[in-house]
Amino acid sequence: YDNSIFGENAKPSESFVFQGKYPDVKENYESNTVPNMFFDYRKSGGGSIQGFRYTARALHRILEWRYHKNPWPATTFRINALIEHIITRINQASGIYQMFGSLVDVILIHKRNKFEYMQEVPVGLLTNLEELTGRKMVRGFITLTFQYGRNFSNP
Repeated sequence: YDNSIFGENAKPSESFVFQGKYPDVKENYESNTVPNMFFDYRKSGGGSIQGFRYTARALHRILEWRYHKNPWPATTFRINALIEHIITRINQASGIYQMFGSLVDVILIHKRNKFEYMQEVPVGLLTNLEELTGRKMVRGFITLTFQYGRNFSNP
């Protein structure tokens, strides 16, 4: 990427992982060196409009919590309804399909047969889920994601 458009005080560092091709970003899309500067770093489908819309929505949800204390949207289910919802998501979810290995659905496990279902969460947020989404993890979580197998494009 060409970082010459940035002034010296606002120039994000380059990613070592991607050999300088993209800016160095945290799991919440924020620059590692310039606070409040965000990037979609084109992982999985994020480089196309089909994927970018999902990362843009995820960033919006991250910022809603960060600046307005509005937690990540979630739907509460009991076990039977949860199973039906998971089957529907496997068959119809476009965000975790387009952003395979990058976005996941998260099922928060609560007491008394209750579950909270969060859609299309960046996988990097899982280690700090409560801090970055405002959703409390009581008894753990389950993720639903799509991932191509090893050597998918190179048999």
